[in-house]
Amino acid sequence: RAAATADEIERLAVACEEARQRAEEAQAAYETAVEGADEQDRDTAELDIAHAAAKRAREEAAAAVTSLEKAERAAETEVTQWQARQEALALGLRRKDGAGALLAAADRVPGLVGSVSALLSVEPGHEAALAAALGALADAVAVAGVEDAAEAIRVLKIEDAGRATLLVGSAGAPPARPGVPLPEGARWALDVVRAPAQVRPALERALYDVAVVPDLDTAVKLVTAAPGVRAVTRDGDLVGGHVAVGGSAKEPSYLEVQAAVEEAAARRAEAEERLAGLREELAAARDALAEATTRLNEATAAKREAEGRRNAAARHLAELGAAAKSADAEARRLAEAREKAVTARQEALTQLADLEERLALAQATPIDEEPSTAERDQLAASVQQAR
Repeated sequence: RAAATADEIERLAVACEEARQRAEEAQAAYETAVEGADEQDRDTAELDIAHAAAKRAREEAAAAVTSLEKAERAAETEVTQWQARQEALALGLRRKDGAGALLAAADRVPGLVGSVSALLSVEPGHEAALAAALGALADAVAVAGVEDAAEAIRVLKIEDAGRATLLVGSAGAPPARPGVPLPEGARWALDVVRAPAQVRPALERALYDVAVVPDLDTAVKLVTAAPGVRAVTRDGDLVGGHVAVGGSAKEPSYLEVQAAVEEAAARRAEAEERLAGLREELAAARDALAEATTRLNEATAAKREAEGRRNAAARHLAELGAAAKSADAEARRLAEAREKAVTARQEALTQLADLEERLALAQATPIDEEPSTAERDQLAASVQQAR
């Protein structure tokens, strides 16, 4: 029995050492996997940050596109509105009187320069004043000279096309401007209008004595002090020493309509320029949105792939942890079994020594009679079993 226990102890010692080695290897593998998992967690955290940044960038790019699209629609609407206004106002410039007939027959009227309203450039806010100061000339047709004016009249007579007022661009020195100081806020009419050189002399003769004043009271005071001056308000009331024209609102002159058409055309051009700029910005913003979307998709894919690796690593780590625990438990179990075997062998050896001592003592003690054969066999068997 003691010999068998010694063999078992040896076997358990070898098995325990092997189990301990397996436990150490499993623990080392587990710790290595933990370090790798920590590294993957850091990588995943960085990818999460990159994904969040890409998402914000994409949202900002989308918001920029939406804002520019809204601005583009507003600009398109503005262009359409100014274009419609320009076209509607231009209809009012289609002359159906003698002036219109002359403009339509420009190829048969030598020296025809054009419509006075289209030739003059008036400072904004002075259109009504200039129209009142010019009177019929505001809706006139400009010609280069006297002979040209006569030919224009012949054309009207021949075609029975009505009558027309003509501004004749004859050469010659204009009259001298009155040497009268103007009141505050007043300006000479010739200072608020520009005209081509062909018609400038005629325009100077028509307006040399006209001053544009803020209101009717100022006009009265100026004309009273200088009867040779005509004063016209910005509302279109004309006061002179011998003639005055004014009153409530009247049909706008061609000069005023032409100014409104030019303003609408300028506003339309501004809106079109702004629209072109917005479209360029929108194209760039859409490109930026496409790039941001691509970066977001790439960040999403990288994040998803990293999460897959992290989940796989977590499963592998759990498996290694379980294996390490199992190996450690096996090593502990074998160590306990060995300890138990050692204890059992020690007990068996103690029992054997006691039996041998008892046997020797029995053999040394004289006895009156020999033990029976059965008793001797039993004692011998007990010693042999203990050994």
